Amino acid sequence: MGMFRNQPSRLFFLPSLLLIGALLGTLFVPGALPPAGMESSQFFYFLPLVGLLTLVAALRTLVATPRLATGFRLGDSLVVALGLYAALRGASGGALPRIGVWSSLLLIVWYLDLRISLSSGSRRHRKRIFRGIILLLLLAGLAQEIIGLRQLYGYGLSNHARFRVTGTFHNPAPLGGFLALVSGIALDRIVRLGRPLARYLERRGWQAKLLLSPGFWTFGLSGLFLLGALLLLPATQSRIAWLGALTALLIVGWEPLVRPLWRWIRGRKWVVWVLVPLAGLVLVGGTLAAYRMKARSADGRLLMWKTTLRMIADRPWDGVGPGRFAGVYGDCQAAWLSSPHATDGERQVAGSAGAAFNDYLQLAAELGLPGLLLMVAVLFFAFRGFRRRWRSGGCGFAAALAALSVFAAASYPLQLLSFRVLWMLLVAVGIGGLYDTRSVAGVRAGDRIGSGVVLGFCLVVSALSFWTAWPLRRTYAAWGRLEPLYRMERFETVAADYERLAPVLDAEPSFLFEWANVRNKVGDPAGSIAILERAVGLSSDPMLYNLLGNNYRTLGDYPSAEQAYLRAWAVVPGRLYPLYLLTDLYRESGQEDRMRAMGRRVLEFDERVSSPAVREMRARVRKWLE
Repeated sequence: MGMFRNQPSRLFFLPSLLLIGALLGTLFVPGALPPAGMESSQFFYFLPLVGLLTLVAALRTLVATPRLATGFRLGDSLVVALGLYAALRGASGGALPRIGVWSSLLLIVWYLDLRISLSSGSRRHRKRIFRGIILLLLLAGLAQEIIGLRQLYGYGLSNHARFRVTGTFHNPAPLGGFLALVSGIALDRIVRLGRPLARYLERRGWQAKLLLSPGFWTFGLSGLFLLGALLLLPATQSRIAWLGALTALLIVGWEPLVRPLWRWIRGRKWVVWVLVPLAGLVLVGGTLAAYRMKARSADGRLLMWKTTLRMIADRPWDGVGPGRFAGVYGDCQAAWLSSPHATDGERQVAGSAGAAFNDYLQLAAELGLPGLLLMVAVLFFAFRGFRRRWRSGGCGFAAALAALSVFAAASYPLQLLSFRVLWMLLVAVGIGGLYDTRSVAGVRAGDRIGSGVVLGFCLVVSALSFWTAWPLRRTYAAWGRLEPLYRMERFETVAADYERLAPVLDAEPSFLFEWANVRNKVGDPAGSIAILERAVGLSSDPMLYNLLGNNYRTLGDYPSAEQAYLRAWAVVPGRLYPLYLLTDLYRESGQEDRMRAMGRRVLEFDERVSSPAVREMRARVRKWLE
């Protein structure tokens, strides 16, 4: 064992860095498993790699560096507390899928593994792994740019029919947010490495040994990435991603550009009188232009934020619980839009929200203000760590985390596992103080005991996840095999299989809708109603209430069917289908006057998007009214 102790850094450096790179590959995992999206597929990719990284960290700690102590800080405790709080609330509420609970626990393990990896070995070793992470982020950004540019110029297909550019994501917004994040790293590398590289070339000229310099390649990759970002970021049309990239630019450029410019301006007061009004006009004009570019989207997000704030006001301390946001949101939005205080504009832009499009508000709505305060405290300790090592890399990572934090204020990155992986990485680098941890000789015995407890926690959670969560992959794969038959309306064939999968997937709203629809089609409306009563607590999709109304209608309970259709229309008043179902209900139940009144509403309704289905519904209503 002595030879292991003599070379701890060389033995475990490459496996650790390769596993960190593989875990960043969560960004590229396609959504092969249901439900729609990539969360389940990414989870089953993420799970075994976290276990392998934990194993490598354990071997390094126990074999190569038995005296290791990582010096865990208060910020680390806050990260663990936030993750455990989310996992415990999710498990106790019963509204979060099992893989959602395990995701929270494994993200804690990922964070602690990173802290061990970033704090182990000699200072030289820690610098190498730190630089390796920068290189991995740049390579991931370049890979996304290549995929996005191929999509933009017609050489590849995007993942969304309405958008030309998505990268490996389902729509352009996450791609824009990721590019903004990596822009902070790339800008910092250009600033930090550009001047030394220029001085070297000036003194010695071009030499072949430059090709062996990591700094040369990092500088070149940073330049290539920024060129690609300039081409691709505008194509994403994500205004908040542009703002995140601008934030990163201001942070990195403050010292070399903004501060000298400010000093120059202070000595020339006439410049202030010219620049301040001009900057104000540019700011106001840019804001108006960004708003008008997608005004309906902006108005819809304002409605989401107002509704989410009402949810927070109703339950400020404990929140609604993880997994219940969408269902409670639907109730709050329906109540507001049914009130006389709502505007016609709000009714027109209302939609079925699965996220608040503001991760801070959604966190407060789900976990209460204590959860939000924990997150803010974690960010504070991370940025403080970056500030202490500003010139040795902290500036770039601070810019990346700031860009992601700005992006999260008007989008949903932290609802995606791939972005939570990135967030934990940036926070671990910040709280860990980069590669400037205490030397082993000065570590107290209590620190070594604490490190052992942390490592034990990581090993236990990793082992339990393999035992408990990994077998769930077969269940999701079985659901995926049922979906083609479901779309072919082979309901009798798949009914028994849906019943078999239900105990595991009973917190997946899309599965519950499919299962309830199957029960409806095989002639069991009462069973379908029981399923839908659970589903409406997890989702704001009005189709759940439309199906609920259809079930009540089959049972002859017309008043309950009417209430279900009205509820479907109340949550999203911009959709015609619930009004059409109400017209048909009144026709079937013999309520002639109400049928005619509702039919006229259908014919006069201003549908946002016309389609063959809308024209067919209106044609049927005209026949009923004749």
